[in-house]
Amino acid sequence: MILLALLYCSGSAVAFGPTGHHIVGAIAESYLCPKSRALVNSLLDGESLASASLWPDWIRSTPQWRHTRPWHYINVADNQTIEAAMGGEDGDVLQALARSERRYLDRSLDREERAIALRFLIHFVADIHQPLHVGRHSDRGGNRIKIRVGTRRTNLHALWDAQDLLRTSGWTIDDHVRAMGAVMSSLKAGQAQDEPLEWARESRSYRFYIYDIKEKFADGSLVPGAEYLARARAIVTERLALAGIRLADRLNGAGCGAGMPPK
Repeated sequence: MILLALLYCSGSAVAFGPTGHHIVGAIAESYLCPKSRALVNSLLDGESLASASLWPDWIRSTPQWRHTRPWHYINVADNQTIEAAMGGEDGDVLQALARSERRYLDRSLDREERAIALRFLIHFVADIHQPLHVGRHSDRGGNRIKIRVGTRRTNLHALWDAQDLLRTSGWTIDDHVRAMGAVMSSLKAGQAQDEPLEWARESRSYRFYIYDIKEKFADGSLVPGAEYLARARAIVTERLALAGIRLADRLNGAGCGAGMPPK
């Protein structure tokens, strides 16, 4: 069933873009302990975490999986706590991540059910780290805010999905992963073991800056300047590095105890 979905489902908008999700998966895979790597390889039939991470976005437009669309984000008003925003009947990214992790670890489930849960788990760890996936309902996490970057017309959410921010001539996924090494080496002690609620709080903490774009075109489109874009790249780099190392920690917790082994 998974293979057919991968072959025949059309793509849709993806959080952090394919490049970002690939980076998170590649970072996490490089930090897996042997026992966790064996389990992941078994469930994914040898497919990489980077590749498997894209599946939840590919399938959410199909009738069978349309109900999973709200699982990729959580709407939090400016005057609301994340805890108060959780628990909607359609689900949210925090609920979906917790459920996916439980099912991935549940040995009473069959192999395909655990594989599906693993794909969702990989994806949702990255989604929570995209700041506008902890966004405002009023503008659909920035999707309704038009912006221009050079001659390109896009929206605020798409900018922070980072596909354009990460586009560097000649750079491969491995190049991006290597460039994030300094970020990963500077993490505070225990930061990799923070819980998902803290990841969401971190994402929300960038909200004021994300919306602080003052220049506009005549049509109302916002124009992020060079300083804004440079800082956005730095934030995205840190968020992707954190997502990758935290994903490894969650997967390693199942296979080799708490904490991550050295790379």
